[in-house]
Amino acid sequence: MNLPGLDVESRPRPAVPSLYIQTGLLFLIGAAAVIALHPGALMASPRHNPVTLVVTHMLVLGFGTLITFGALEQMVPVITGRKVTSERYSRTAYALFVPGLLLQLAGFAAWQPYLIAAGGTLITLGTALFTLPYVPTLWERLRSDLTAPFIFSSLIYVNLTVFLGVASAVQLKTLWWPWLFWHGLPFHLILGGLGWFTQIIIGVSYKLIPMFITTTGAGDLHVRRVCASFNIGLLLALLSAAGSWTAGAAAGLTVVGVTCAVYAWDVRGMVKRRIRRRIGAGMKQSLVAVLYLILAAALSALLLARALPIDGLSADRWVVVAGLLFACGWVGSVILGMLSKIVPMLVWLDLFAGRVGERDTPTIAQLIDERAVGLGGIGYHAGLLTLAVAFAAGHPVAATWAAALFLLGVVVLAGTLIGVWSAR
Repeated sequence: MNLPGLDVESRPRPAVPSLYIQTGLLFLIGAAAVIALHPGALMASPRHNPVTLVVTHMLVLGFGTLITFGALEQMVPVITGRKVTSERYSRTAYALFVPGLLLQLAGFAAWQPYLIAAGGTLITLGTALFTLPYVPTLWERLRSDLTAPFIFSSLIYVNLTVFLGVASAVQLKTLWWPWLFWHGLPFHLILGGLGWFTQIIIGVSYKLIPMFITTTGAGDLHVRRVCASFNIGLLLALLSAAGSWTAGAAAGLTVVGVTCAVYAWDVRGMVKRRIRRRIGAGMKQSLVAVLYLILAAALSALLLARALPIDGLSADRWVVVAGLLFACGWVGSVILGMLSKIVPMLVWLDLFAGRVGERDTPTIAQLIDERAVGLGGIGYHAGLLTLAVAFAAGHPVAATWAAALFLLGVVVLAGTLIGVWSAR
């Protein structure tokens, strides 16, 4: 079976991608549970805050990165039409990454720098090992495939992100690199938030949104310009920040911001040009995620410019709000929405592709409960937005109830997705 623009015959066996995705969903549930248990602690200053660090790394590494890795395991061979011998690498990477993350989370919770560094080292090794087999394939396809440049660049950035993280963890015990002390955290956030997550989401969206909502995509030259401008702006911001050139860093981030705005406009255009008017509950979440990106970017810009009339303690809470809107609103909504299409397709190709024509063979759409996805999405987004308002206002009681609603939405969404694997 082939789908337009995709070569599903090149896909690997689904066992490893499924393992990554299911583990990532469990980490999302865990992160939501920690938020529900400790909303007050998250209102304190995020720097060196054990609860904030645990939640952040559960979301960005345990949830976001693991699921993205699982999706790439299937996606790269399919979109490039090249078989990638990656299963052994991926299994070993998983065996390093997940225990490393658990060790790192324990280190954050107990504030033990050696555990944080040890866990980070395993994560770094696992990340490098996972990406290794994809480098030559993506390199060969940089000019012929629109998505390959985005994925190739983002894989470089995720490796830099985790390496800088472990280097910063070593410095928690002994100050060995003054530059890293002053610049490490901003670089870590920019590399991971923009270079890794935002770039790969934009690149993959140009491929998947047209397929999932039945519409026409943006032009090839336009997409390549988006990729080029994003990376030029990001490199300008990073190099300028490294040299303490504030104006250059601001200019680079502005270019990235404008590029994201162009992407948001492109998504709007793809939605308007769709053939089927109905959009599924899952894809609605992926599309709504663009609004979260705009909110998070605008709030971050105001905080960096110190344009909000707030004191230091309130500013800390607003930083948490910006991070929440980015991690759960932008990244989380895109991933969960895309999974509502990817997971049923993954399971259908594995279990039912050879049974086409038989009376009891379900369609891909029949493998997932769209109503449950919709209800879970309501709880997820209502809880997330209420939680953001409660954090900004410094209201712990409201934050507790909002976090409980958010957790409920997460459990329904994750449970619905995991339940797809029970289809027979």
